Amino acid sequence: MVQRKVSVVATLVCSMLAFWGVPAFAQFTASIQGAVQDTSGASVAKAQINLVNNATGVIKTTATDSAGNYRFVSLAPGNYKI
Repeated sequence: MVQRKVSVVATLVCSMLAFWGVPAFAQFTASIQGAVQDTSGASVAKAQINLVNNATGVIKTTATDSAGNYRFVSLAPGNYKI
């Protein structure tokens, strides 16, 4: 009888842990990256890039590196304007 109770409790605990883990898989983020070049194709270093979330209006800012590359990480899903 005690063994059956332990088995039932263990099954319930494992089931609860499995259901609590499911929402974690639905969470995700994205990144946007690119490069800035002038009309001749040369890289533009230290250019300021603004990224605007169209839904919330939140603005993130970064600058290009010495090769003209930029990257925004850990972005919420949505539509953005650079």
